[in-house]
Amino acid sequence: MKVTRAAQRQATRQAMLESAVDVVSSEGLAAVTTRRIADAVRVSQSAVMYHFPTRLDLHSAAVRHLADGIEADARHSVREVLDTGVVDAEQLIDLAWRMLATPRALAVAQLWMAAGSEPAYVETVRELEVKIVDIGLEALRPLADRFEDEAALFAFMDTVFSVIRGLVISVPVWGMGFIEERWQGSRKMLLGLVPPG
Repeated sequence: MKVTRAAQRQATRQAMLESAVDVVSSEGLAAVTTRRIADAVRVSQSAVMYHFPTRLDLHSAAVRHLADGIEADARHSVREVLDTGVVDAEQLIDLAWRMLATPRALAVAQLWMAAGSEPAYVETVRELEVKIVDIGLEALRPLADRFEDEAALFAFMDTVFSVIRGLVISVPVWGMGFIEERWQGSRKMLLGLVPPG
């Protein structure tokens, strides 16, 4: 089967985005340059610029690609847990940690902070936040009757996400091993916030 030129362009663009996401995840957004992506994908810098005319276009597309991947992974993980039929607070808190403490989620946390100085990222990060909140509320549905109302359920989820985000943002400073130790203490505190069933 012959590959069309359009399919080749799409595959090249996809490879560029994957490379950009890998760089964002490992080194941060500042390390994503057209030269770096061209070298990684083994194309010319002008080929990168064909798809992404400016560095901001490349960054924005990488952020969007990263967000889409995190959302898809989160939805899949939540469905897997919910499909077991036996869901408890401990599983859900551990699931939130697994979803939000990955290298890619760390990159989004850094972008979340960078959005304050780069308005181009705000909408993408906000859209991802809304989706993650929806996924979180879906995951918490089996425990919803333990909370006095929807506002209390939402506050619990927001607290879990905020604690995890705060820890994850510290990973570049302290390292993941140290942060995982801190997470164990935070995890116990969060479990204590769940009303008994």
